[in-house]
Amino acid sequence: MQRASVSVCSNIAEGFGRKSYKENDQFYAMANGLLTEPENQILIARGIGYISESNMNSLYEQCVSIYKM
Repeated sequence: MQRASVSVCSNIAEGFGRKSYKENDQFYAMANGLLTEPENQILIARGIGYISESNMNSLYEQCVSIYKM
C-alpha cells in the first residue's frame, strides 16, 4: 500500500511537470489506475481476516475520496 501511494503521488507530480496535455493525461491516468491496487489489498485483508469490516469500509471510503481528487 505504501508503494502504491508513493507511485500515485509520483505520477501526479511527473504529469504536472510535463509540457503537453497528452503527457499530463498519461501520467494522471497511470496514477488513477494505481489507486485500484490499495483497494484490492483492502479487500484481500478483509477476506483473510486481517481487518474488520468497519475498518475495511473506512479504508474503502478513503480510497473513494482520493479518486475524487
